[in-house]
Amino acid sequence: FALATLHEVLITLSKVIAPFTPFMAEKIYLALKGGKESVHLEDWPEVDKKLVDEKMIVQMSKARTVVELGLAARAEAGIKIRQPLGAIYVNALGSLDTFKDVIADELNVKKVEKGSGKGTTKELNGLIVTLDTEITPELKSEGLVREIIRTINQIRKEQKLTIADRVIVRYSTSDAPLRFVFEKYVDEIKKAVLAYSVDEGDAEQEIEIEGSILKISVLKME
Repeated sequence: FALATLHEVLITLSKVIAPFTPFMAEKIYLALKGGKESVHLEDWPEVDKKLVDEKMIVQMSKARTVVELGLAARAEAGIKIRQPLGAIYVNALGSLDTFKDVIADELNVKKVEKGSGKGTTKELNGLIVTLDTEITPELKSEGLVREIIRTINQIRKEQKLTIADRVIVRYSTSDAPLRFVFEKYVDEIKKAVLAYSVDEGDAEQEIEIEGSILKISVLKME
C-alpha cells in the first residue's frame, strides 16, 4: 500500500511540474512507467474529493499539536531530542490512538498514554500534554549511545566517507558510564556507523559528550 501511494504521488507530481521542469518531469514519469508515451500527453491532475479523509486530517492536526507541545516541553526542560524519555501523557488521546507510534517516534519517547502524569506540562486549546522528564540510568545510556553514533557519523561525514566505506573505531575515556555504553551497545554502534570493529585503545580526536571527555579515532579500512 505504501509503495502504491508513493507511486501515485510521484506520478501526480510529474504531471504538476511538467510545465515548469519538462525534462525532470519526463524522466520521473517514464521511470515510473506512466500510462502514456509522455507526461506531456497527460491531462492536468484534478482533485478527487472522494479521496479526502476529513476525519484523518483533523486527527493528524491534533497529533501535530501533541508533538509541538511535547517539543516545547522538552525545550523548557532542557532535554535534547536525542535523549529518549519514558512517556508522554495526553489528556484526550481518543482518536489519536492510531498515531501513538508516530507521536512516540517524533518525540523520542517510549510510550504515549492517555491521562496525566508527572513532568513538564503544556496546554493548547484544551489539549494538555505532560512529558515525563525523569531520565533513568537506562534512558541515560540510550541517550549516550545516540550521541556517540551522531559523533562518529559526523566524523565520517567530515572525512567524506560513503556508505561503502567500512571503518575501525577506537575510543578512550575515563568516564565509567561512557565506557559501559560502548561495551553494552557495541553491536548497535557498529551497525549504525558502518564499523568493522569498535574497540578501546589509543585515540586522537578529543570531544565532549554530556560533560565527559571522549577520545576517538575513526579509521577507514583499506
